[in-house]
Amino acid sequence: AMSSIWVLRAWSGPEHQREYDSVQRVVSHFTEIYEATEQYWVHKLQGAATRMERTQEQLERALESADMRVALVPMATASEELKQIQALLSPDKLVLQGDLKLGNGEDAQVIPKGLKLVRRGQIFERFKSDVENADVHRRLLELATASSDGSDLRLLFGGDDYNRARAQAAVAIEELGAVIRVVKTAAVAFPETVALQCQ
Repeated sequence: AMSSIWVLRAWSGPEHQREYDSVQRVVSHFTEIYEATEQYWVHKLQGAATRMERTQEQLERALESADMRVALVPMATASEELKQIQALLSPDKLVLQGDLKLGNGEDAQVIPKGLKLVRRGQIFERFKSDVENADVHRRLLELATASSDGSDLRLLFGGDDYNRARAQAAVAIEELGAVIRVVKTAAVAFPETVALQCQ
């Protein structure tokens, strides 16, 4: 904006009257392009941020309404319990094919058929995200020796609504990151608007 003022001043004398009108039209045209480009990037950032916020809200709602269960597996009986869990899980999707009954008496817990073993906590620590579900299923018994301090295993089971919301959140975060990476380059040209929002 300031540079366009200086250009117009340079051509504002009476000796440049004819050229001044042409220069003013050109500067006006470039100012419109600059402002439109600035608004484009501001809109891009706002859109990505709005999608991210919406996805975060959906994830929170999914967590609130999701049927999430924690299976506590004592280390003393971990091998037996993990064999039982392994037998009930589908290898491809890690979904319980039948009700899972763990423990006895007051400590007994039932995790209903159809819930999926969520790859978080001790499952994630042991197998990371690059290990296929079939490999997690095959190697599940490794968790019996995973705890060095003898503490119980905590396995999280959840429904598809949680997994879907988590996947949507991951996509939204990735999109926002991609937009911010691209916009950072453009932000140099718009330090007072785009650069501020990019931070």
